[in-house]
Amino acid sequence: MVGNQNWKIIFAVSIVVLALIYILDNFISETEELMYKRLESSVTSDMSSLARNIDILLEDKTIFRGNQSLFSYLSSSLSLRKDLERDLNLFITQKIKYLYLVYQDDTQRFRYLLDGSSEDKARFNQKFDVENTAYENIYKTKKEFAITQKGLENLSITYLYPIIKNNEVEAILVFDFSSAFEYELRKIIAPLKTMFMLIYVLIGVFLIVTAIQTLFYYQARKRSYIDELTGCYNRQYLRYFLDTHDIANYQILMIDFDYFKKINDNYGHDVGDDVLIFCTKIIKYFLAKEDKIFRYGGEEFIVLIHNSSKAEDTAQEIRTQIEKQYYVRESVHINMTVSIGVNPIPAHARNTSQAINIADSMLYKAKVQGRNRVVVYDSDMKINIEEIHSSSHNIHNVVEALNDDRVICYFHKIIDKSGVVHKYEALVRYIAKDGIVVYPNHFLSDITHTKVYTDLTKRVIDICVKTIETEKVAVSMNLNVNDLCNYVLLEYLIEKVQNMKYKDAALTVEILESEKIENMSELGVSIQKLHSCGVKVAIDDFGSGYANFNYLVELNVDYIKIDGYLVENAVKSEKSREIVKSIIDLAHQMQMKTIAEFVSSKEIQEMMESLGTDYLQGFYISKPSADIS
Repeated sequence: MVGNQNWKIIFAVSIVVLALIYILDNFISETEELMYKRLESSVTSDMSSLARNIDILLEDKTIFRGNQSLFSYLSSSLSLRKDLERDLNLFITQKIKYLYLVYQDDTQRFRYLLDGSSEDKARFNQKFDVENTAYENIYKTKKEFAITQKGLENLSITYLYPIIKNNEVEAILVFDFSSAFEYELRKIIAPLKTMFMLIYVLIGVFLIVTAIQTLFYYQARKRSYIDELTGCYNRQYLRYFLDTHDIANYQILMIDFDYFKKINDNYGHDVGDDVLIFCTKIIKYFLAKEDKIFRYGGEEFIVLIHNSSKAEDTAQEIRTQIEKQYYVRESVHINMTVSIGVNPIPAHARNTSQAINIADSMLYKAKVQGRNRVVVYDSDMKINIEEIHSSSHNIHNVVEALNDDRVICYFHKIIDKSGVVHKYEALVRYIAKDGIVVYPNHFLSDITHTKVYTDLTKRVIDICVKTIETEKVAVSMNLNVNDLCNYVLLEYLIEKVQNMKYKDAALTVEILESEKIENMSELGVSIQKLHSCGVKVAIDDFGSGYANFNYLVELNVDYIKIDGYLVENAVKSEKSREIVKSIIDLAHQMQMKTIAEFVSSKEIQEMMESLGTDYLQGFYISKPSADIS
């Protein structure tokens, strides 16, 4: 019972204290409001009179301008402006801090005409930012107006007075008045100061506790934004940074350490981690305070170079210095190189994702051109930006399909002359959210120079390997020249094949011949690696584009797939028939097998068989299907 009574007393006292505080606060507020109103009325009246006098002064000194606007007249005479500003300066007092004349230009922006200030003086026609609609309303109402801002210790009034000619507002005369109230208010609130001090202390304690909690929160949040290994920002912070900053203020570097997987494989992940730390320190050395570095994933980094520096120069310095430095640990000596893609004009992209994609595309070009180089996007590549703009939706769809496991392969039979299935060609597709099957011609070109393409290729490899294992059949898959020269993809493919149980001539890689082979020796090494783990190699679409018979000499391949256009025309064109015959004969002399594509009729099939082709593929044989049958 006593406890309840105490609670009642505490509650009652609290109510009384709060009520007293409320009454005293109201009293102070009412007194303060009364003083403000009296002073405001007095100041407004004084400034109105002062404004009229200045208006007369302006009229007297610009009486000869005729029909000229005040802006035109003042812009033509620097001496007049200086003279008028000296006159305005005479009205500057301890309370009238600023006195200036502004006008609204043709674009509805306010600009200075005259500034009577002694310090922080505005230039003629300098832009004047306004946050109050009263300035625009003056032009409509043609009436003077006071903007009052009240504080605990001072009163600030901005007084607007229209300068009118021919019944139109030409400019606005602006006074900024400020008056201190500290002495008067101190006398009023002195008896209550002790009581309010306690409240302030309690509030202060609460704020300190809140500040400490907030500090701990932000420290934890900061830790969540930092990559623990390298000390760089992580991908999570990159998303936050791009959401809160204008990408147009930066240039983008996409950096990838060349053949980094070899280090992990040969020396272990501890050495790999040390090398990564070593190299990121070199990168950071060349970055300015305004620049940002993010670990984008694995050995790939994004660097945002502020526009105060030139991204290409920074990229070249980073590349050169990393190439010069050696990582040394006991008996381990490692020399690293980097490939860097640069997008110096991200503002040309429609959004940040596309701006990063452009840098990623340049990184891809650097790798294709031999690595250890910097490739910079420039204005001559505008068409590529437009392609990226139009393809962003497709890229997003492919990413979603990969995440939702909606990427599939259709399988197309390849038969021998007796009709027995020799193998199946895997053709990538993805299932759209509405259930429609999307073919590669609708999306493959859009993702070619992105990381999404690498992810998609790995998924196709997975599907082919799984199909071989479960169905016990041979499968062909398509890769382009750059794929086979891509160390990451090649190693991924070899690792998958080496882990297969059923792999006797089970996988064939078809090289898309329509792409010109720039680095024949590097491709030859890749083919040799594939052969060493039991993978067959075919040249696809032979005769369609850059192919020449030297490829057959330079590259040790197992199959030649004759281009479908030549196959279809062999029936009606003697020249096509002779070309096909020559390809088949040469292939057989070099111990290679041939496959005729686009066999779309019985007549074509019989023609190809008569010419001696080993295998046949086309819609007359069968159509691609999601199931092996």
